[in-house]
Amino acid sequence: MALVKTSALISDIRGKLNGSVFQRTQGGLTLRTKSGFTNSNKQSQQPVKLAIANTQAAYNALSQSDLDLWNVYATYRNKSQKRNLSLKLSGHALFLQEIMMRQVMQQSIPDLVGNVVITPILQPVPNPILITDISIAAANLIVTFNQVLDPTVNYLCLKISQPLSYSQASTTNKMKIIPFEQINSNTQNITTAWNSIYHGLPLFGSNLNFSIQTCLIDAVGISPTQQGRFEMP
Repeated sequence: MALVKTSALISDIRGKLNGSVFQRTQGGLTLRTKSGFTNSNKQSQQPVKLAIANTQAAYNALSQSDLDLWNVYATYRNKSQKRNLSLKLSGHALFLQEIMMRQVMQQSIPDLVGNVVITPILQPVPNPILITDISIAAANLIVTFNQVLDPTVNYLCLKISQPLSYSQASTTNKMKIIPFEQINSNTQNITTAWNSIYHGLPLFGSNLNFSIQTCLIDAVGISPTQQGRFEMP
């Protein structure tokens, strides 16, 4: 938002200019960017909206015994809320978090289709699988991990930001799920999934913020989130 200084010849300005609008405030005449219309029905948002609806419907169908088990599971996990570390997630919150993840990832993990886990099991969450490199090889975007992924046991939820400049150092830049096909390997080719989200490989010198979680296929359980940043070589 820019503050506009008027003169004796021009005392007021009204209307729009190249997508911005003049507005008079208590501080004076300002030029601000006009808010755009957000299309909540665009195709990229549909899987998430469907996942939210399916997850809430699954929670509403839980029996009282299952609800009690999820509260026991929440006590076992003892997981803090993101915005208030002194408070712990409830059974309801954990159910939505865990089952929502499974619903969203169904588009790229066939073993999750119809694999709705209703009853939680008190067991340790999977060990995190860490990213050691993100690079481009033969026009493919390749992610390398510190261990081999066994897709019959675990799946990965990988989120990456759009390519950022060096000066865009914040780790809070918006990241999107990259729904890539996962294979038994310590390297994963995410080119097709990446292009479906960002439409073009990241350029040399650009930076990518990422977060990754390791999840169990046949049971609830999500590893702690690992976050980082890579500069494209």
